[in-house]
Amino acid sequence: MSGSRPRFVKVPEGWLCNPEEVKISIRPPPHDCPDCQIGYYSKSEQHAYSHSYHHSISDTSAVNTASEYVKEAQESRKHITNRLSSHSDLLMSRWRKRSQDKRRELLNKAVPELEESQWINSRYGYSEKFRFGERTLQRRRHLLVPCLNFEVLKTSPAVLFALLHHRTLYPPEDFTMLDCRQMELSWASGNFDVVFSAKCVVMSGSRYGDVVDWNAQQTHTGYTLGFPSRTTCTRSSSIPHGLRVQINGEPRPRLVSDTPTRKEEAINHLVDLQCDPAYIRRYIKGLFSTTIFRVADEGDASMMVAQYIYMEYQRYYSWYWIEVECKHARDLHARFADSTHPGQPISPKYNLALGALELLLVNQLLERTKRFKSLMHWAPGQARHYSLSKKPYVPLETVVRGMSRHSSPNTKEALENDPLDWHFDQAMLFAMIADHLAQNNRKEAARIDEFLMRELADISALHESLISLRLNRPRNTFRIIDDVYRTEKRGIWRYAKDKPKDHSKQEFKEIGKPLVDGFYKGKAPSGPKNKGWLRQSQTPARLFGRVLQGLGELETLGAVLVQNKPEYLEAIAREEEEIMTKITETSQREKVKTRPDSPPESVQPADTPESIDIATLSIKPAKRIQVSPRTLDVVHLMYPDAPNQAEKHHMGRLRTRSMRCRFRGEQQRRIGGAV
Repeated sequence: MSGSRPRFVKVPEGWLCNPEEVKISIRPPPHDCPDCQIGYYSKSEQHAYSHSYHHSISDTSAVNTASEYVKEAQESRKHITNRLSSHSDLLMSRWRKRSQDKRRELLNKAVPELEESQWINSRYGYSEKFRFGERTLQRRRHLLVPCLNFEVLKTSPAVLFALLHHRTLYPPEDFTMLDCRQMELSWASGNFDVVFSAKCVVMSGSRYGDVVDWNAQQTHTGYTLGFPSRTTCTRSSSIPHGLRVQINGEPRPRLVSDTPTRKEEAINHLVDLQCDPAYIRRYIKGLFSTTIFRVADEGDASMMVAQYIYMEYQRYYSWYWIEVECKHARDLHARFADSTHPGQPISPKYNLALGALELLLVNQLLERTKRFKSLMHWAPGQARHYSLSKKPYVPLETVVRGMSRHSSPNTKEALENDPLDWHFDQAMLFAMIADHLAQNNRKEAARIDEFLMRELADISALHESLISLRLNRPRNTFRIIDDVYRTEKRGIWRYAKDKPKDHSKQEFKEIGKPLVDGFYKGKAPSGPKNKGWLRQSQTPARLFGRVLQGLGELETLGAVLVQNKPEYLEAIAREEEEIMTKITETSQREKVKTRPDSPPESVQPADTPESIDIATLSIKPAKRIQVSPRTLDVVHLMYPDAPNQAEKHHMGRLRTRSMRCRFRGEQQRRIGGAV
């Protein structure tokens, strides 16, 4: 042990120390490049107390330390595997039946040093980051496994089962790069007390855990990692999430399969905007509910509607070319798979393809994050944090520049009171948003509207794709945009190199005005389905197509326009044919008469008088019913002997006599009942 860190003194402004001591304590890394910064601290970083090494160790101590950590990990895995082989079913059945309080009690007995709550990295940065003299081994373990805590394990049994299953099924080297990835934030923030050695540790293969000299080729491909970072990573045991390191260099299958899913979602969204009037009306209505649309005049509102539609097309366009780049890298891997070995660089063509894919993902992630930040300012659910006042005769740009925020999003109060507005690491932010929305009511979930949720889904997919690519081993070489333009001739790079013309605000106004005035502010199709109704229902597709066509000759535009697609034309023709058929049937339909126009000339009964034998007839006298004179008078009024006699009688007279007869009958029944 030699060369301890300099002595820092706490002052109100921060931490101070003797510059000469800092200069003496600096340990230069074997190589000062971005790829080596994940294994060593640079010279400039070591001027801060948090990034200075605690002390240096000899090569023998480095070998002993690395072998001890590897041996400990292997023995732990063997012990847990043996226990699960005989008690796994019992563990799963009993753990599910336990309440959260009972799970908390059992976990505390087994691992009492676990952290209590989630998001330790966030809370540590606000409360304990500068307490250098209070760092403990227990807190170090909490930072190494930020996803492992009582709150997660007692709430979700699947997390514990996944942890035990994956960590015993696969060897430790399969999770090494994932563990290092999860501790990058704490490493970059200087939250660990680390020791220095110029050696490196092998990360994969049969020599996993061996201490070797630094080699540029092995380090830059990810086969080895600097000793300071590697020994810190070995102690971690984070949740696997089903990911493992790809040693053969093939892009992860999920990276190739998730990209078409996002592309199809983007194209389905564009198709629905053209074919479904209610869908596009709801879409534009959602735009007009935002803060910026409320302060904009008609011209600016039309301009922003066109800009939003153009962004929707860009979503599809970017996912389309990400899919093309993924397939290109997959094909090259299949071609050069036999020449890819651990510790050796990958083939030049495959290296260029992976570098181009990584650069595309990085640029898209930065662009979409910037767009999401601008959308957050105007979202109705985030309006509580911003002030934007409308001023007459003031340009919209001036109004936007005058927007103010009430509070800072990167504070401890924002973390505790409004996690949806808090900003931090992207992967952690996605997990926090999902956890926060799952535990709150619908009103809180509604703050993330469909525009923000669509952007969040894309950013999350881009982030996961980028991390999956960077976890591949051997690692590709990072590329810059000019180098990609020089070597790659595929569509996205050719299109970007030509630098397409940016559209002016006036052009966006002219493009969006017909859609807003002619459709959104107009009446929806109503009334009977006829030719006029059909033409009115096709208005969104025509206006939406004009918006995209007005933006110029966009590449892959034919894939999203439905006006010229055979399926759309067939559907329109079929619907028009059905409507015309109904119109024709309605106009030709006549009333079906149930009676003949003229009575028949003669109707002969089935049995004529000539056919009846008169001798066989027996004439019986009709039975007579004895009634009162008044009742007989009513019957004569109802059934007169002659047709013309009925015209002489008045209906009121008939009704009066009927009522009198009924009243008399009631009286007679009452008298009879009384007797």
